[in-house]
Amino acid sequence: MSLPDTKAAWKRRALRAEQELEVLRKIRDSETDMQRYLLRQAGGFAVAISEIEDAIKAAKDYIGGSTP
Repeated sequence: MSLPDTKAAWKRRALRAEQELEVLRKIRDSETDMQRYLLRQAGGFAVAISEIEDAIKAAKDYIGGSTP
């Protein structure tokens, strides 16, 4: 069954398409926000891991009697 090709039908289709587009934009925006959050979090983890590695190395040097 096809939709009638009246002006009102075309207007309804256009409004429906605009609403669907807005929903898709909101989904994309939320995905982008999540990606930014995850990238910031990964950067923080990388810094933390680096600091832990430095602390472990310093502790090993201290225990082993080496001077920094």
